[in-house]
Amino acid sequence: DTVLCSGSSVTLDASGAVTYSWSPASGLSATTGPSVIASPSATTRYSVLGTDGSGCQAYERITLTVNPRPTVNLSAQ
Repeated sequence: DTVLCSGSSVTLDASGAVTYSWSPASGLSATTGPSVIASPSATTRYSVLGTDGSGCQAYERITLTVNPRPTVNLSAQ
C-alpha cells in the first residue's frame, strides 16, 4: 500500500496478464491497460483484473492513503 499527499499522483503498474481492467474509475487516468496514473482525492482501494490469453483471470488490489497537506502560515514582523 502507498501513502501520498493530497493533490499528488502515482503510477500503478500491473503485469503478468494480457489485458487489464481497473476500478474504481474515480481518480484514474484510464480504466484499461497495464499502467495507469492514480490521483485520488481521498483514500481509495484500487483493483485490477488481469486476463491472460486463455481467458483466466486474477485480481490484485492496492490501497492509496491520501494525507492532507499541512497549512503553512507566514508572517513578517
